[in-house]
Amino acid sequence: MHIPEFWVRVSDQQEDRDGRRQTLYAWGWSDEGQAEARSRAQQSLAKLRQRIHSKQPLDSGKDYYASDRPLRERILERGPAGSDKTTVLVTRNRLGNRILNCRDIWIIDVDLPHASSGLFGFFARQRRARQREKSLSQLRRWADGGRRLRIWDTAGGLRALRLDARIPVNEGLTELKQLGADPRYADLCQAQQSYRARLDPKPWRLGIGRPPQVIDDQLPRDDQGAMADWLRLYQRAASTHATCQFLEDAGSAAADPRILALAQWHDAQTGAGRREQALA
Repeated sequence: MHIPEFWVRVSDQQEDRDGRRQTLYAWGWSDEGQAEARSRAQQSLAKLRQRIHSKQPLDSGKDYYASDRPLRERILERGPAGSDKTTVLVTRNRLGNRILNCRDIWIIDVDLPHASSGLFGFFARQRRARQREKSLSQLRRWADGGRRLRIWDTAGGLRALRLDARIPVNEGLTELKQLGADPRYADLCQAQQSYRARLDPKPWRLGIGRPPQVIDDQLPRDDQGAMADWLRLYQRAASTHATCQFLEDAGSAAADPRILALAQWHDAQTGAGRREQALA
């Protein structure tokens, strides 16, 4: 599990072989401090300059979930609900959502087909309902094989968390894929060696744009001006929605008390018991 504590962005003006000037940006990360993060960023910037001079294609930086680098997310909290401070972290992603990251607490999100409105939406909703029952049955059967799962409905499908045992990603990856996890999510879990669960409604589902991505060449802090303004706007909109809704606990295995405590904390953070609120 690698989620660096420190991130720094550096930039430079560069002229390509055709005489066009452009601004280059590079990020660096570190678990030790800003100085090491800046040094790594400078090294990345030097590589960018070299690629431009040799007319090699540049990394667009759009692949946020690239497997060859850590996720660029600010750490907000370590060890929520009494969990281990080195294996359970809460971060904020580029959309502004808080993300629960767990090294060995198995979590899966299963995406279902989108259901639109209108006549075609009627058939889409039927297809989604059938797929939901199929996916839910798979999770229940897996839980009945000597496990225990907590299962939720989400705006995009289903979520489940294993309550009875700790499973490192390398051991839980096969089950993620067999039970219908999004392939990109499974790849991300493998690359980062951690499971992930979104705690807040997605801003775009609330009509809210993205938060600031960088302030003073670092990841924004929640108390910084533009970020604080965005959070106030977002939190007002999010207060009328839930991220997931509790569905059931499946399987007969005994729950690990510390994992159960984290699942209950997750329920409080996501509004899992507020059935009157729409999912987002």
